[in-house]
Amino acid sequence: MIEKVGEALEKLSIGLKRTRNLGDRFEEGVVLRCLAEGFLRLCDYDNACVYADKACTLLEEIDARHEHAIARLVAGEVLLRYSSACKDQAPRDLLDKAWDHAVIAQGIILKLDIEYWTDAVKRLQSRIMKRRAEELKYLAAPSVLTTATDRLGPADTRKDPQVVIAESRAMQEVLQAASAFAPYRETVLVTGETGTGKDIVAQLVHQQSPRKAKMMVTVNVAAVPRSTFEREFFGHAKGAYSGADSDGIGLAAAANGSTLFLDEIGDLPPEIQVKLLRLLQDGSYYRLGDPVERHADLRIIAATNTDLPKAVAEGRFREDLYFRLAGLVIAVPPLRERPEDIVPLFEHYLSCIEQRKISIDQYLNPASQRLLRYYAWPGNVREVIQVARRAFVGKLRHGRVELVLGSGEETMVLTGPDAIAAVATAGGADKVSLSRAHIMLALEESNGNRTIAARKLGVSRATLYRRLEKLGLD
Repeated sequence: MIEKVGEALEKLSIGLKRTRNLGDRFEEGVVLRCLAEGFLRLCDYDNACVYADKACTLLEEIDARHEHAIARLVAGEVLLRYSSACKDQAPRDLLDKAWDHAVIAQGIILKLDIEYWTDAVKRLQSRIMKRRAEELKYLAAPSVLTTATDRLGPADTRKDPQVVIAESRAMQEVLQAASAFAPYRETVLVTGETGTGKDIVAQLVHQQSPRKAKMMVTVNVAAVPRSTFEREFFGHAKGAYSGADSDGIGLAAAANGSTLFLDEIGDLPPEIQVKLLRLLQDGSYYRLGDPVERHADLRIIAATNTDLPKAVAEGRFREDLYFRLAGLVIAVPPLRERPEDIVPLFEHYLSCIEQRKISIDQYLNPASQRLLRYYAWPGNVREVIQVARRAFVGKLRHGRVELVLGSGEETMVLTGPDAIAAVATAGGADKVSLSRAHIMLALEESNGNRTIAARKLGVSRATLYRRLEKLGLD
């Protein structure tokens, strides 16, 4: 096999010289792309990158859109594979470049409307997202994603437009994925812990899609009573049940021409799952009490904090439905995996509450600000909102900030700018806190020296080592 590829490369090299002699730039671009594919098969990524870049540049210059798109896909594939094999360059940089090629290819292919290449670019994008997720050490798949849906002041209920705060690289990639997946019809599955902003990601996908002119229809699956699921989703005919005095449209009809967002899809009852599968497959459904088949032109975005593969293995979720939903996946990482976003989020919500620009220095001293970054934030962005509210109320009522976060061994207290340092625990400075946040802060202040960190925490080095081991930080 290797010998045949080698022979092909020799012939392609001869062909490249001939096309250049003839001045046929189109054929030259195609041969350059074929050379890139040949070197890719030999795992010669350096040469593959060189020829792929040359092909992309040339084919773009002569506006050979179809071949230019294919060359971009090849370039993205080269960089994707290179990211797993290269030891000299950071994988994330290579993946960023691969993503750029995929997005350019996507823009061309969507205009050409060729199904085969549309599927090819989607597959490449999904594989790049999965590889990025592996680099970030979280399961996959675009900047803090959050929204000031409410003014947080006690007497103010006005609505703000959605706000996307972009600081961490992880969330910038989520934004990229939302933008890249927006033009398609395929279902998008948004995964992540409670409070991470999955609904905002869904809204971002919809707002950048061809369906943005119509409002996205949203339903929290967990909040719909099981007994009314069918008529809520698909509507009903007059007389379908006692009290049905007129026809009623369901969510499917309401979302016709738009997007249907199904939040907490993991809680969908089994008897509804099969009917949703039919809706996903061909847009068909039946109203309750009506034998006439109906159709809806809609796109479904689903979100869940449930481990759906596990639910499939346990028989709680249909495997065929899962694979239909998981065609395009966006994984929103928890807040603890994007610490760069915490302080900007905190400042944003404080500013919403006070309705003026707020600096975190007005609420927390430097030590407490650093503790914010090390706290685990089990409630994610939703917890940040609550903490910001409590900080505002405390300052308003008592003229100072003293926030208790966590519980048990993870309890810590954050204090305002008038305090010298953060209080050790909720019980007062006479008790030692060995929370993850305090330990990480002590290690940061000690430049990683555990002996000095233990002294700062007021415990023996052996105690610190045991606690590090228990927290999985050893």
